[in-house]
Amino acid sequence: GVWSFDGWTLVRFGGSWPAAIFAGQWWRLGTCIFLHAGIWHIGFNVYALAQIGPGIEQLFGRARTLWLFMVTGVAASTASLVFLDGVGIGASGAIMGLIGLAAGWGHRDATTVGRGVRNRMVKWALYVLVFGFFIGADNVAHLAGFVSGGMIGFVIPAGPQHARRPSRFAPVH
Repeated sequence: GVWSFDGWTLVRFGGSWPAAIFAGQWWRLGTCIFLHAGIWHIGFNVYALAQIGPGIEQLFGRARTLWLFMVTGVAASTASLVFLDGVGIGASGAIMGLIGLAAGWGHRDATTVGRGVRNRMVKWALYVLVFGFFIGADNVAHLAGFVSGGMIGFVIPAGPQHARRPSRFAPVH
């Protein structure tokens, strides 16, 4: 039903399932990010993304944010595959990746604003991990997403890539 889906339905639609992945269906590490166990699962992820997403887009630009969402989501799915057994689904590992991305950037920035962003993102991560513990969520994916995002955020500069080069549609003077 709408409130929840059984595991085999999620596997049929692209959920991360170890047997399928080890049989060569590596694409499942990405498709599982877009599957959810039900309406509550989607609701929590949409809420978190609506809270942190606009700030991440402002820092890194829309295209890089989407790309980094996928990269950290696949990292989270891979960690879950290695350390857990079962069907893996959901965007929370990728969302935690974005949270880690902002925390890593804030730590590297080392300004008052940067440290404030880092501290808020660390609080978000702790809330997600504690909540995840109580509901039996995949905290391996949550932690892997946060750590992979944090490492990326510490290394890459903020700012949208397209702002550094002129658009091919810009008028030439």
